[in-house]
This record gives sequence, C-alpha cells and structure tokens, in this order.
Amino acid sequence: MKDLSNPWEIREEWLPENASRADLLEFLLHYSILAPSSYNTQPWHFRFSRNGVDLLADRSRGLESIDPEDREVIIGCGSALGNLDVAAAHFGFGLQVTLFPDRSEPDLLAHVELGRPVDPDIDVTLMFGAITKRRNNLLEFFENPIPEELLELLAETVQREGVWLRFVSGDATRAAIVGLIEQADRVQWADPGFRRELARWVHPNRKRAVDGVSGAALGMGEFVSRAAPLIVRRVDLGRRRAAHDRDVAWHAPVLAVLGSDGDSESDWIAAGRAVSKVLLRARAEDVWASFLNQPLEIPELRSQIADRMQQPGFPQVIMRLGFGFDVSPSPRRSMKDVLLPPKNFARQVH
Repeated sequence: MKDLSNPWEIREEWLPENASRADLLEFLLHYSILAPSSYNTQPWHFRFSRNGVDLLADRSRGLESIDPEDREVIIGCGSALGNLDVAAAHFGFGLQVTLFPDRSEPDLLAHVELGRPVDPDIDVTLMFGAITKRRNNLLEFFENPIPEELLELLAETVQREGVWLRFVSGDATRAAIVGLIEQADRVQWADPGFRRELARWVHPNRKRAVDGVSGAALGMGEFVSRAAPLIVRRVDLGRRRAAHDRDVAWHAPVLAVLGSDGDSESDWIAAGRAVSKVLLRARAEDVWASFLNQPLEIPELRSQIADRMQQPGFPQVIMRLGFGFDVSPSPRRSMKDVLLPPKNFARQVH
C-alpha cells in the first residue's frame, strides 16, 4: 500500500486482491487516522505486534494546561479505534479489542486483531462511506431542523458503546450551557500557559501543515494568519472566541452532550469510539458537527455541565449538529508518521 500524500484520498478499491490479514489491517489504519481529535492533534501511534496491531497514545501531542490527565488524548485515540471498527466491519470483519493489555506500558491502550467474519449492515455501509467526508465544521449551521428519527438513531448508536448522548432542550438549559462555554473561553484565553500550548497547533492559513488548525479557525484572515502562532501566544482572544462560540452554540439546531457513567481511561476510550460513530452516522445524512468542549476542560465548569443536563455521570464531549456549507478537510499525518516499528521487529499477522 503506497503512502498517500493526502490521507483523505484513500479509496477502498485500492485494497489488493487476496490481501493478507496483515495487509488488510494496515489498509484499515488509513481510515483510522481520519478520526477527529482535540485541536486536530492526532494523538495516536500504531504498531504491529503478535497477531494484530497496537494502539498507543502519543502523549507528547496533548495540551497539559487543559488536559493534564490526557483525557482528551485518550478520547481521540478511542475515536481512531471507532473508525477502525467501522472500516473493519465494512470489509467483513469484526474486531477483537483487548484494552490495556500490558500495564507496564502505560501508552499502550489497546491490542486489536481481526475477528470473525461479519455481514455489514446498512448503518456500517453508510458510516464507512462518510469517513472521508467527515469534517469538523466551524461555520454557522442552517436553521433546518434535524429529523427526530436521526437523533434517536444517534442516541442508540452511542448506547451500544456503553455511553450516553443527551440533547440540550429548552431555552433555559441551552442558555446555561452556552454561558458556560463563553466563560470557559474567557478563562482559557486569559491563561498564558494555554495560549503558549495552543500556539504550537495553530498555523498560517496557507501553510502545508499535517496537523493542528489554521488561523482561519480562530477567525483570522489570510494576512493576519501569517502571524497566527505569535498572535495566539501574546493576545488574549477570549472575548472574541466567547462571542463566536456563543453565536454558533445558541443557533445550532442541536446541541448535545456525550458522556459516560464512569470517568476511567476505559470510559474515555468508549466515549471516543462513540464519538466516531455518531459523527459518521450523522455525516451520512449530510449533518455536520463541531466540538465545544471548553467547559469540560475546566473541572468546576465540567461539573456544572453535568448538573445542567440533569444526567448522572461524567460529560466527555459537547458537540453541535446541523446542516451547512461544505468545508475542506483538516490536515492529516500520513501512515509513515504514525506507524511505529513492529514490536519484536517482526510483523506476525497472518
């Protein structure tokens, strides 16, 4: 399998005929790396070992100021695993996933092997077709409502992963959630440590980056974006970000909170797998999504989100859903950037 200069261009017909299980697994990873992650940090590594592939957290790609426990890093890795679930099922295989197979290696989150043959259903087919079309869409959405049938399907999709999805209803609850998003924006941007870390992931609009976000994502025009990292480090943009996020959150057709009953690393992985499948199933119906996780990155505000939703457990992701204009895909690291040397120096998948 060639190394794509643009990972978004992967096509299923490029899988060689009579591919070995090792070749199939490596091919499926091209879909896994298209998963969403916080600030597009893509905090995952893969490594062939034994009869499958290991998923490892690349903790160097986290933001310590807002994610000191690597919760969002692990959710991102879970999303990569969710994409892998869907891709494997599309090609007729289940996955055997062993979480934390070696506690002496804390970055090793899961060992994955191809399991029994499965017959892909219509949902798998639709989700697989959406992998290369999914985007984090930061534009304002149209006012068109999302069908209730789709929202019910998304909630059921999440439930199968052992987590929950609740939709914000009522103006009072929405106003409270939006207010917490605004507050979190102001708090984060007032912190020089947050701005220094974020500057690492912000690039000029036309820079050929393989990760992170462009200055345009922060409302910067072409000329201003040339100095995007410097501006982010030195300028408190909290008021501007709060105003923008207030508008897109308030006017989104659907504002939703995804969470789990527990708050362990296993729960974070489950949340990530669920996020992947929710976004793919929504995108299959032309629905876009973006994240508004800022209140969940501040402990006292995270607890208030749970209280406002009147849902026991731990909120893990805040997202908005809606129809809207198309956007370009975010940059992606190639397979050579995320694939570590095989463990024991030999790929043993047959």
